[in-house]
Amino acid sequence: MRGEKTMYDLILNVAWADERVRAVILNGSRANPEAPADKYRDYDIDKRYLPPELYSMYIATFSPAEAGAFWGAVMSACDLFHMAALRVAGFMGFAYNLPEEEGGREYLKIVK
Repeated sequence: MRGEKTMYDLILNVAWADERVRAVILNGSRANPEAPADKYRDYDIDKRYLPPELYSMYIATFSPAEAGAFWGAVMSACDLFHMAALRVAGFMGFAYNLPEEEGGREYLKIVK
């Protein structure tokens, strides 16, 4: 698991790299230094702070109650990861390993 400083650095670096980001706001229990730390303390992603197309992709990764919809959510997560990975790779200056991703998608199709 990543430490708190690592997560803050990651969030801020991604925000600095995307010209559409105008602010990064800490909210929830992490914004309150008096709040006790527990295992439910996470990093919230808020609709107000993501471009609409990214937020739509993010929401599509949550599976509805129907078991048959699970694989659609998994594939949506793959699509979101693909888009984010390409951006991060470009930002970090390295080539994204697309054949590895394609292999992962093929594996998911097999186990489906």
